Amino acid sequence: MDYQKHEGEDPQLQPLRNRYQTLLHGLQQAVAEEVSDPRLQPFRIGLNTCMSDNQGLAQLLINKGVITEVEYLQAIADELEQLVHAYEQQVLKRTGRRVRYGAQLQTIVTETMVPKVEKTDG
Repeated sequence: MDYQKHEGEDPQLQPLRNRYQTLLHGLQQAVAEEVSDPRLQPFRIGLNTCMSDNQGLAQLLINKGVITEVEYLQAIADELEQLVHAYEQQVLKRTGRRVRYGAQLQTIVTETMVPKVEKTDG
């Protein structure tokens, strides 16, 4: 990301970018303390950053009433289901073996799930 100030932009942006950058550096330091293998540190930092960014955006949208928490959880579960299915298809193509990742959990979750939220055009 380009964290340079751009002409005409909201003056609140640069301090927020600086805060985010400083916090990323703090995360790097924390992960370096916790994860001893330096080859794994970038992966941990990337995962933690993605999770934090996603949660922040989701919370903002929920708080503003753009989406509900149910819609959010349904959407991320749908995306994760597609990703798991893609991995299952890769194993099938590569080995000829059919796998079903999370199949046991799916049975348990499906029995207790609320009905799927239908998307509307509004």
